[in-house]
Amino acid sequence: SNILVEDEEETKALIDRYSKWFNSPSPGKYVLYHDRLRTYLLQKLSEHEVQELNETLISYLEKSLAEEKGDESELYALEHLSTHMLVESQLDNNYKRFHEYVNKDVLWPRQIKASNEYNWSQNGVQQSIKEAARRHNEDSTVESVVNSVKLNYDEKNASKQIFELLNRGDYELALKRCEVFKDENLFILLIMMIHEITVGTSSNTDFKVDACKAVLNKISTTSFNLIRGARTDGPISRSISNLAIYKYHLEIQKMGLNGSSLLEKLSFNSEFIVNVLHYDFLNENNLNQLIKNRCRFKTDKIPIYTKLYETYNSKNSHKLAFKYFDKLIDEINNLKIEDKIQFKYMDTPSGHLQLKSDYYQYQFNCEVFRFNHKIFDKWGTLIFESGNQNDKWDGTCNGVKCPTGVYVSRFEFFYKNARQKNIITIRISLYQ
Repeated sequence: SNILVEDEEETKALIDRYSKWFNSPSPGKYVLYHDRLRTYLLQKLSEHEVQELNETLISYLEKSLAEEKGDESELYALEHLSTHMLVESQLDNNYKRFHEYVNKDVLWPRQIKASNEYNWSQNGVQQSIKEAARRHNEDSTVESVVNSVKLNYDEKNASKQIFELLNRGDYELALKRCEVFKDENLFILLIMMIHEITVGTSSNTDFKVDACKAVLNKISTTSFNLIRGARTDGPISRSISNLAIYKYHLEIQKMGLNGSSLLEKLSFNSEFIVNVLHYDFLNENNLNQLIKNRCRFKTDKIPIYTKLYETYNSKNSHKLAFKYFDKLIDEINNLKIEDKIQFKYMDTPSGHLQLKSDYYQYQFNCEVFRFNHKIFDKWGTLIFESGNQNDKWDGTCNGVKCPTGVYVSRFEFFYKNARQKNIITIRISLYQ
């Protein structure tokens, strides 16, 4: 009504009369959705009339931006003024105005605050890149590209804003903002959101269960490259302690939710359980549940029972110490030879593994592709090669036992959806 200088009631009457032409994405807002009708109406306007109406609208929106009333017209201007200016530029009118407007960095904070995201600013800059390229304007193209990178960098470092969104209940938008992060950075950010929900700022809110469910769903449905994070010296473990992870898991259970995806993504295994045993809060029920759900190999229980025996023995709790010592002996006695010889990935400070059984086998904690395993003797002679992860080395070469000594085990593989080859080299000691 303001743009066309018409009475508001007349405009409402027009919309009511032809209501089938419109849909309403939100109360009080109407969109002409019929494409053929929209094309027909535009065809009835001359290029001059389109330009005249567009310039009237641009002037109106520029005034709204300057007044900063926070009303609907200002919000519309922050989101769409760049598009109206682009139309003029494409009609070869006032390109400079369009370019300067979308690349005005003082405008971006207002757009980000109004929309809670970077899309409005980024869309304008992206339009500027395309328009400058269409005009073969190298300087303008470079300027817009640099500004796009700046916005992208600011968004990736806007974790504080993500937590502000989460803590006021906008967890869906917070998760959307997380999408600019990848792999370990994304996973750590999601874990920090779990922290806020379970024991942090949002732990006493009405929305915490729904928010936690949404974050857990994001964790379980996202593929992370976290192979190194599963180790006690990996970046995930340095950022988030094993104790904290398990504390979050327990709080999630109290909400009636399944937090197993949290432990699953971290490959929360016997090594992590041993680390959690350093703390006294772990009761026997929780421990038994962890052992049942997280110990996948028969050898996994051995370091856990060893740690429990040592812990209780140091506290002079001899009854409990001998209880776990008996469990330890039972586990060892019940192992078959094929159980004893399986090694999970261990990267000791010296990178040195001892092969004291009949076979040597390397097992990954995640899916890998184009796998190749080679073993060399101390002179560099290839004595074993396989492209199958299930193949075991029995300490022989061409059917003859290899002599006791140090050998080099070399692995080449790719993680899922990764282009870079990974190479791991480990020394192993063979005792025959």
